[in-house]
Amino acid sequence: MKHTDEVLSGKQQRAIFVRLMGYARVHIKKLIIALAIMMVAASAELVQPILIAHFIDDYLTPGVFLTEPLVMLAGLYLFLLILAVCCQYFQSLLFQRIALQIVQALRIDVFRNVQKLGLSFFDRMPGGGLVSRITNDTEAIKELYLSVLAVFVQNGSL
Repeated sequence: MKHTDEVLSGKQQRAIFVRLMGYARVHIKKLIIALAIMMVAASAELVQPILIAHFIDDYLTPGVFLTEPLVMLAGLYLFLLILAVCCQYFQSLLFQRIALQIVQALRIDVFRNVQKLGLSFFDRMPGGGLVSRITNDTEAIKELYLSVLAVFVQNGSL
């Protein structure tokens, strides 16, 4: 275990990323469900401007204000808005649960490895620094799963 901050090469970074993604393999079904929910939310958000354009082009510009079609259009817009918000909430909740389970598994593995280290390591490395490093680094990895991957997949899918 290295305890110095060093710059890693691109190859080393990819290897670490692949290793971290290995922890997600256990949760592949949940990830697919979260991604599907994310796609539904993105689709609902994409249709909303189309409805607004339809309203402007067909009703507002010509000055035709028929009650029944406008109520249907407003209802559909409201439905899509609520659908998008609910999907984003459940997708976020699912990603949060997955990330916490991954971080738990990662911390267990790290703790297992720390227990195998010799006493000379603990003489060189202060205990508080080690605990802080493990806690902060695993929290950063949780953010990888929550923020970075969700944004990466969402932006890559659109």
